[in-house]
Amino acid sequence: MFAKINHVAIMSSNFTLQSQFYEILFGMKRADGPSQGAITVGDGYVGVTLIPRRAGRRAGIDHFGIEVEDFDATCAKL
Repeated sequence: MFAKINHVAIMSSNFTLQSQFYEILFGMKRADGPSQGAITVGDGYVGVTLIPRRAGRRAGIDHFGIEVEDFDATCAKL
């Protein structure tokens, strides 16, 4: 596999309820550790961080992380 998504961060007004959605529907588990208000869930392969939406910010995907096998080959392909 050339590349895969390993992290997605989502800005949400209902981040607590949304974390429960991922836990119940996909069987993801909450990550331990400091959250600074955000909640991270994962399945061992992909992590989803749900970030509380602040005033003036849009809800939705904030960013995502991609794991690549060969950084130089990926940069060349881009």
